[in-house]
Amino acid sequence: MDGNYEIFIKLFENGVDLVDSGKYKQAIRSFDEAIKINPYVEKVWFNKAIALEALGKYKEAIYAYDMALENNPRFYSAWFNKGIAFDNLGQYEEAILAYDEALSIHPESENIWYNKGIALDVLGRYKEAIEAYQAALKINNDYIDASYNMGLALADMGRYEEAIEAYDKVLEIKDDYMDAWYNKGTALDRLGRYEEAIEAYDQQLKMKPDFEKAWNNKGVDLAELGKYKEANEAYDFALRLKPNSEETWNNKGIILAKLGMYELAIESYNKALKYKSDYELAWNNKGNAYARLERYKEAIKTYDKALKCKPDYATARINRQHALAILHQEKKS
Repeated sequence: MDGNYEIFIKLFENGVDLVDSGKYKQAIRSFDEAIKINPYVEKVWFNKAIALEALGKYKEAIYAYDMALENNPRFYSAWFNKGIAFDNLGQYEEAILAYDEALSIHPESENIWYNKGIALDVLGRYKEAIEAYQAALKINNDYIDASYNMGLALADMGRYEEAIEAYDKVLEIKDDYMDAWYNKGTALDRLGRYEEAIEAYDQQLKMKPDFEKAWNNKGVDLAELGKYKEANEAYDFALRLKPNSEETWNNKGIILAKLGMYELAIESYNKALKYKSDYELAWNNKGNAYARLERYKEAIKTYDKALKCKPDYATARINRQHALAILHQEKKS
């Protein structure tokens, strides 16, 4: 018996060392040998589960966590890790149940509250997710990932002022948190605070100048402020980074049309449609450019393309009727 105990300890410790070295398959073999000697030690099952998770074998890991919990139902780390395994399988409801079990044992763990918030977020249960993030922040007020994800959840609920407060809290602690600057910009956009949004995007672009989404959004904000040439430059930056962005080509077309450069606008809309042929916005805007050039037959055909993509597209239908009316009027005269 004493000899078996010594072998068991040696196998267990060897398995832990192998996990630490990233040799997960060998670790599992060592844990399995230890389990043959004594299957009633939760830490062996727990560490085997960690090795299985590292290999992406989440279902097997869950079974191992269950075996650990069968031996010790109050092993909150096993409940927590089981929740993470369920997350990795996309089984978020089950993950939440596991996190709740862990919290019933250890309610002062900010990480468990945070992970529960993430799972709730994915399910679109934003109010509950915010409550989970708040619980994590009550334990650790400087938990920046909880503040950041709470900001995202608040924005998803349309609570943009509160989202900005959450992002600002992140940036007070870590002023180079790029995603917080970007998402602060998008929240400011929603509130029509375009100058502040541009400042936020500029902060983000200082750290990551090749982030095309920030350049595109900055272009949209500059356009809203009537700064069309600067907006066009921002779109050009974005397109150098991502030449196949239909959204940016469409936005560039809008700016060129506002500058009265309708032929160039049509070229931009064509680029957008090259990358997304069913892009009803680009078809409609292209139709508007034709109408501005008084090429009403082409405009009507283009609006028809927009309506084919989206039959209930009221704006395209109204624009088509307007172009058709002008064409009929021209024929009469």
